[in-house]
Parts: sequence; structure tokens; C-alpha cells
Amino acid sequence: MADAFLKIGDVKGECKDAEYKEWIEVLSWSWGASQLGTAGHGTGLGASKVSLNDFSYTMNFCAASPQLLLSCCSGHHYPEATLVMRKPTGKDGGQKKFLEFKFKEVMVSSYQTGGSEGAGLPIESLSLNFTSMTQEYFTQDEKGA
Repeated sequence: MADAFLKIGDVKGECKDAEYKEWIEVLSWSWGASQLGTAGHGTGLGASKVSLNDFSYTMNFCAASPQLLLSCCSGHHYPEATLVMRKPTGKDGGQKKFLEFKFKEVMVSSYQTGGSEGAGLPIESLSLNFTSMTQEYFTQDEKGA
């Protein structure tokens, strides 16, 4: 199973992992882009400007939650945010980063929270708007290195 960790500016989460201490532990996330191209007659396909969706994720309620809600309400911008995913390496039970997203000029654009009886911690759903992003994939060899 892959782990996901998120760092948003100076916001401190409750992650206890040595490598991602005080980051936010992400339960799930989604992001995408849309190209509104058209298939016309004659010359073929036409492309238009791409539309980048907000980055959305879920997390358990934690120390970061009040600050993220306040950020959403105030429109506060953070210089950057980073999402890291890692997976088992097959080597001594370790894990290694395999995917990283870096977002610039980040704003919390949506904040939702809720819970139910017996469900444990409240779950939060947040979205981040950003001006630019990079995505990097890190390969592992057959030994997990």
C-alpha cells in the first residue's frame, strides 16, 4: 500500500514518520486537467487552452485542521505545497518516494468536514488552488532501490 504525505507552507500536521514529520497524512487525493479540443471537419482536431482542476484530498482531522479552515476563510496564500507518495521497496520492509507533486502559490479553495457515530476521527475534504505545478516520477529497480 502506498503512503501519501502533504506539506502546505508552514502548516504543521501530525505525521510521526521520521522523513515526513509534521506533514499531513493524506487518505486519498485526486487531480486532473481537461482539454476542450474539438474534432472538426477538414483539418482534423483542434486544441484549446487546458483547464487545470484544483488538487483535492481527504485527511483525518488533525493539528493542521483549524489553520486550514482559517486559510480557506481568509483566502491566505502559501508559497508552495508538496505531495509525496511512497511505496514498499521490497528491501528490508522500507519505503521509497515514487511520486512527487509541487504546487506554487497555493490557496485552500474548499474545506468540508464531517463524521458519524463510531467512525473514529472526523474526515476532512479539502481542495487547493494553485498557479503552477510540477510532477515527478521516481523509478525503482526490481530490488526496490
